[in-house]
Amino acid sequence: MAFDHAYIREVGLEDSFSHELLFRDEQNCCLIDHIPAIVGKLMDLKQTSLKNVLMRVYLRAKVSMILCLLLDSVQNNIKSARSKVPADQQEKVLLVKEMIENNLDQNYTISALSKEVGTNEQYLKLNFKKYVGQTIFGYMTACKMNRAKILLKTTDLKISQISQQVGYKHPTHFAGLLSGFSVISPI
Repeated sequence: MAFDHAYIREVGLEDSFSHELLFRDEQNCCLIDHIPAIVGKLMDLKQTSLKNVLMRVYLRAKVSMILCLLLDSVQNNIKSARSKVPADQQEKVLLVKEMIENNLDQNYTISALSKEVGTNEQYLKLNFKKYVGQTIFGYMTACKMNRAKILLKTTDLKISQISQQVGYKHPTHFAGLLSGFSVISPI
């Protein structure tokens, strides 16, 4: 059973999906907490005698419950990871995020970003990944691709103009990235 964007919006889970909460490697371990509840919900599915329309409604509700359990587990794990980042480093991570988001035409290096916010490259990479859930370059690419997607949908700009606005010098390289990139909103 698939959940389309309208349903995700309707049940108020859009932020969870747009922030990639279901797709982070370090989150996989947290699902163990909810396995007994999930198995119980799946067993309920086998024991129902509902037919036709009622069965579809029942299945959708059960799958929604399972999805909620998974999202709850993932969100708790993210909060836990974020709390392990020292406050001074959180500030630096947030500054880097802001720099990236406000200067999408720039192609920052980790070295330049770490110097700009006054931290060492290793700390920045480690704490950024913990706090944001993505690498710096992954986040930068997601921001650029999301901005490009918006520009493609809302303007009549040419691919070459959009590629320049999001920091790609070669429109052919940018177009290749855009065609193979699943655009998800950054955090």
